[in-house]
Amino acid sequence: MTDSFELGEVEHFTVAAVGPQGERVFLIQARTGSSLCTMKVEKRQVSVLANYFAGVIKDLEPTLGPPKHVPQLPDYVDIGPPDLVIGSFEVSFDVGEDRFVVAALAPADDDGETASRARLTVTRSQAAAFAIEGQRLVQAGRPLCPFCAYPLDARGHVCPKMNGQHAPLT
Repeated sequence: MTDSFELGEVEHFTVAAVGPQGERVFLIQARTGSSLCTMKVEKRQVSVLANYFAGVIKDLEPTLGPPKHVPQLPDYVDIGPPDLVIGSFEVSFDVGEDRFVVAALAPADDDGETASRARLTVTRSQAAAFAIEGQRLVQAGRPLCPFCAYPLDARGHVCPKMNGQHAPLT
């Protein structure tokens, strides 16, 4: 089944992490009118997208006002399963429209074709708010091992830099 979401300019664009540290599910949600798309993404994808938005915005001429507050997702049980699981993003900035164009693509199928995707445009303010919240969520994760930089786990951490021994938990 092919799910395609052509949302255009969105009214609602947010990112959230649901669940306890180490088991969080990262979600991006976009809405235009009655069309809503919830996308499951990886933590690394949130980090890269947030940093991309922040980097582009930093290089642009300033606009008036701070970014709008990022709306929060309702509880995960209330929003149901995600509409798409995202494998990659294609993002560009349209200078003439002063908007980011985001294409979120599901992983390719066995034939190498991407059947499901979401395409949307976000304002500079929405992208800035996403960047702030996305970076906050990524930094709120588990602390990293000082030796190998993998996340520490409360149940124990076998550090490859410590020759397979447990690194001290901090």
